[in-house]
Amino acid sequence: GLASSIALCLWPSEVASVARAAPGCVVLMKASRHLLSSPSLRGALLSLVADRCGAATAEAVLLAERGQMRQRLPWPRWQDALVVLQHCGLAVHQERRAMQV
Repeated sequence: GLASSIALCLWPSEVASVARAAPGCVVLMKASRHLLSSPSLRGALLSLVADRCGAATAEAVLLAERGQMRQRLPWPRWQDALVVLQHCGLAVHQERRAMQV
C-alpha cells in the first residue's frame, strides 16, 4: 500500500520523525519494520553499507562517518546504518572496537 511505498523511500530516522510529527502514522512504522524484514531488501542494504563504508560492520560505519567518506554516505544519520545492520542480524552493540572509534 501507500505506507509501504513511502517507507521504502525513507531511512529509519526519517520514518521515526514522520511518526512523531503525525502520531496516527503507526502504519508507516509497521510498514518500515516489515520492509526491513525482507531478505532481498536487507541484502541490498548490506551491499550499500559495504560499498559506502568499506564493510558492513558498525566499526566501518563509524569510521566512515568520522572520515573523508562522510560525503558519500546516503543516510541522514549514522544511526540509520546501525539500525539497518541490526535488522540484518548483525550484533552491532557487541562490536567492541566499533564503540571505541
